[in-house]
Amino acid sequence: MTTDHSYFTRGHSIKVAKDTDQSELVALRLGTSRAASGVEDDSIAGTLEENYNIDKALDEAGWQSRETSMDNASSQILDEINRRASALGDLYPFKIEGDIIHYEQSESLVYEFLLCTSLSPSLTKGAYRHFPRKFERVATLLTANFLGPNTKYCHVGYPNEKKRFKRAVGEAIEQSKELAWQPDEGLPDEGPRSGDEGVDYILWKEFECGRPIGQPFFFGQCACGNDWDSKLNDVSDRFFKWLSRIKVPPSKVFAVPFVIPDSKLREVTREAGIVMDRLRLVKAISTGTHYDAEHWKTKLSETLSLVTMT
Repeated sequence: MTTDHSYFTRGHSIKVAKDTDQSELVALRLGTSRAASGVEDDSIAGTLEENYNIDKALDEAGWQSRETSMDNASSQILDEINRRASALGDLYPFKIEGDIIHYEQSESLVYEFLLCTSLSPSLTKGAYRHFPRKFERVATLLTANFLGPNTKYCHVGYPNEKKRFKRAVGEAIEQSKELAWQPDEGLPDEGPRSGDEGVDYILWKEFECGRPIGQPFFFGQCACGNDWDSKLNDVSDRFFKWLSRIKVPPSKVFAVPFVIPDSKLREVTREAGIVMDRLRLVKAISTGTHYDAEHWKTKLSETLSLVTMT
């Protein structure tokens, strides 16, 4: 029986994914980059051999030279780029020639926006705070695309367009005709003055038969920071301290701008539910009609320039 070592190398797989992002960002900024540009910081810090001393068979004691480690890093980054290209096809905005990565702007800029969101130097300061706000809205629409026809949605993440939690959730209450505002005893009817109780967006699929009973609901949580794996269980029953229970328990959706390697994806899915990472969000662009790519293109361009121009 062949042993699958992916569980033991999942931390390394995440490292490769991050280094691939860095190489893509260099290409995004300059038009081209070498695959190994994503590990330049490792080389400077002297951690290159430490980070790239694991092969698939787990039988190497370590790489003997910086050159060998650099070649290994470049090879693994190119492998990751090929996986992304295979998954997205024409939606992937990078091409490979040898060990050179060429950037070719996508029609929607969604991949570029998600890449820049994952590498933003801040998510809370100045104009950078727009990254998570736009990401929540983009993730809402693209998840609706993925779920297909008859899918309705509303954004409730804080801060939201309605300014208050009750008003934001009220949109889903009014349209779904199944959710109902019903705070637990002792809670104010006005709802919380800030926060979102761990839910950033709500989606539901209508049966369109005039009977809004037992509709499939999906509660989405977004995470943009590098601590994203600490938010896998943010969607919880505490949301229902403000609302009556629905007939069918909601499914959880977890959206991130990162590419989650398969070895880590198994764990995340087990805890967080349906996972919409960068590849799945981009793939959803062309699977529905909720996301208006042309409408969002200018908005995304304005935000991603914060990272590409630094």
